[in-house]
Amino acid sequence: STQSTGHHSCKMSSEFSFVFVPADVSMPLVEWTQEQPEGQEVECLTQRLQAHFRETTTTSAASKAALLTQLQSQLPAGTAVTDEMMEAVSAMQLVESLPLQSGRKVNGYVHVNLYCDDSGTAKGLPKNARASAISEQAGIPRSVNGDAFIGRLVDDGQDEFKRMDFKLSEVSADADWMQAARAHNLQKDADGQIDQMKQLAGPGAQVITPGSGGNSTEGVVMDEEVPEDHGSLTWTQDADEIEVRVLCPPTTKTKDISCKITAKMISLSIGTLDTPEVLGGKLYTQVDADDTNWSIENCGGDRLVRITMAKGQTGQSWDTLMQE
Repeated sequence: STQSTGHHSCKMSSEFSFVFVPADVSMPLVEWTQEQPEGQEVECLTQRLQAHFRETTTTSAASKAALLTQLQSQLPAGTAVTDEMMEAVSAMQLVESLPLQSGRKVNGYVHVNLYCDDSGTAKGLPKNARASAISEQAGIPRSVNGDAFIGRLVDDGQDEFKRMDFKLSEVSADADWMQAARAHNLQKDADGQIDQMKQLAGPGAQVITPGSGGNSTEGVVMDEEVPEDHGSLTWTQDADEIEVRVLCPPTTKTKDISCKITAKMISLSIGTLDTPEVLGGKLYTQVDADDTNWSIENCGGDRLVRITMAKGQTGQSWDTLMQE
């Protein structure tokens, strides 16, 4: 038998389908379609979801209080939050993209994402039990609030970006993409018996299981350490990959990020930071430049940029992230 990688080989077209997952459990899941004009591959879906969230959600008193607190934390001490500022921020409607299946070289850079209201929690939206269960089934437990959508796209991080069909029939624990996503996502959470050892290890440090050599990463599990300050980073590794995490201000969007990776070099700049250049120079050793990707996600009240790079030599332990 052959093992599925979760790669979806459907033919790309100017129209694609995606799935609506209502927060109201009395409503059925529905397959929607959307035109994909050339040159508008990104915004064609984002704008439709923004319109949906604007039309179907209201801002409660609790939401306004949470928004006021958030604004005050981002402004210089003593700065007054005006009604105009509150109205401007309230009018903004952001769509949060939560990865279910990450696009990698092995699956043709096909991503499956869960989309929801970026301010769902602050707005006091109800928990979406079905969307939360779908995410957990994919190996990423998280609580989703408000209506949600599931879509598929191809994004190699360079030149190719195209939205593809995601069918209602694929919302199933038996679907090929779900099984592949779950296997990959749970791999990073495996070997729970060495969690205590992981806590003692610093960023990039090895966690060696009995029988493995000191210069090997066999048995190493990536930690989940998150940077504490804006612009600071942590990095970790397992046998196959290097992962870099950078904490950013909550206003950071995809357009603010420039990330370029070759076999031996990396450059990363984030426009919302006081010092935009975060990384620049030679990596510790070679990576597979064709199997690298980055994403941005919510992290508490901030944003987190996550970069994943496949090691050029599987199993090799990196002593540092960059050459001095």
